[in-house]
Amino acid sequence: MEYLAQQAGGRGSEALAVTIAVVAMTAVVFCFRGQPRVDDITRKGEGSSRKGEKIEEEQDEKIKGSVADFEKHLPADRIFSLETLAPWDGRQLPMCIGVCGKVLDVSSSENFEPGFGYGKLWAGKDATYALAHASLKAEDANVLDYDLTNWEESTMEALGSWCKHFLSKYPVVGALKEYDGQDFSQVLPDIETEKTQKS
Repeated sequence: MEYLAQQAGGRGSEALAVTIAVVAMTAVVFCFRGQPRVDDITRKGEGSSRKGEKIEEEQDEKIKGSVADFEKHLPADRIFSLETLAPWDGRQLPMCIGVCGKVLDVSSSENFEPGFGYGKLWAGKDATYALAHASLKAEDANVLDYDLTNWEESTMEALGSWCKHFLSKYPVVGALKEYDGQDFSQVLPDIETEKTQKS
C-alpha cells in the first residue's frame, strides 16, 4: 500500500491506497464466486461412460436463516471464543465473523458464502488482522498475536475503514473473549459498545 500511496502523490494518498485495496479485495471475491461449485465438477479420466457424472462430495450450501433464528446456540453471555465462533461458518450455523473484537452476523450477505470468497476465508473466524493488512491469505484469519500500537497509521486507517463498514452493515451478536481488554478506540474512536443485537 505504501507504493500506491507514493504513486498517488501525497494528497489523500493513504485513503486512496485503502480504497484501491478495498476494490482489489472485492474483485478477488467476485473471482472466487465465479469458480465452479464442487457439484458442477465432472470426473475426469474415467472413460466416456462416466463423462458428466457429478462428484458426490459435501455441498457448500449456506444454512437458511440468521443468528436470530438460532439464538439457543449463542453463548449465554454472548461472549464467544475462537472455538465457539467456529461453528458459525454458514454450514452448521448462520455465518458470523469477528471484527475488532465484535462478532457480526453476516449471514444476510451474498458476499459471504460457505467455501467461496470472504466466506471461505473468514467464516466462523476473526478477520481483524486480515482486514487491517488487506490480506486474502487463509493464515491471516484468527491471528491474535499483534499489538495495534506497533502498526503504521495506514494500517490503522484501513482497519478503521473496515470496522466502520462492517459495523454499519451487519448486526453485532456478541464479542470475542480473546479481545477482552483490547482497546480499539484508536482504530475506531466512535465504536459502539452497546450495539449488540438483543431479542
